[in-house]
Amino acid sequence: MNEPIKEAFDMLFSDMGLSEHDAAFKVFALGWKIGTMHQRKSSINHEESHALWLEKTQWVQETSQGKELGLHRADVLRNRIQHLQHENAILKRCLFQAQEAAKAMLK
Repeated sequence: MNEPIKEAFDMLFSDMGLSEHDAAFKVFALGWKIGTMHQRKSSINHEESHALWLEKTQWVQETSQGKELGLHRADVLRNRIQHLQHENAILKRCLFQAQEAAKAMLK
């Protein structure tokens, strides 16, 4: 028996004068209630997270291009980010080459 459950059982059994059977039943019922509340809270958090994700990524849906139709928003975001990273790398190389050419001309 884990420690919190044992403490609850001991409290109900000895301090409150319940029979061992009644104390065990109350501990079980309390554990069930806590578990149910935790599941409900987890479900609510999941629903809230999903709603927030939809709200924050609505712009992806509204700006989708033909080639993106049928893709999940997360996949569209990943593809767009990868495309921008690739373009950024190309632009950085071009900028570096232009800076090097400018330095060579100033010498």
